[in-house]
Amino acid sequence: MEVILTSKESLLNELTKMDIVMYRKRGLADIGKYAHEPPGFRVKLYDIYNKLSLEDLQVMYEMKRERYQIKK
Repeated sequence: MEVILTSKESLLNELTKMDIVMYRKRGLADIGKYAHEPPGFRVKLYDIYNKLSLEDLQVMYEMKRERYQIKK
């Protein structure tokens, strides 16, 4: 498993950004326009993900990258 992002901070930012993008795209699929996430959504995700270890964040990043078909 090769992860370019090695700092916890960079992984947290990328993971929350991925989730925001998927939230908005889901709104596009459901209602025909991009949905805006609720206020504080990214901060809450960040706080939750921040409880995970660096290794867990790396695994989650790889899983989401593969699932969302994001190129390195």
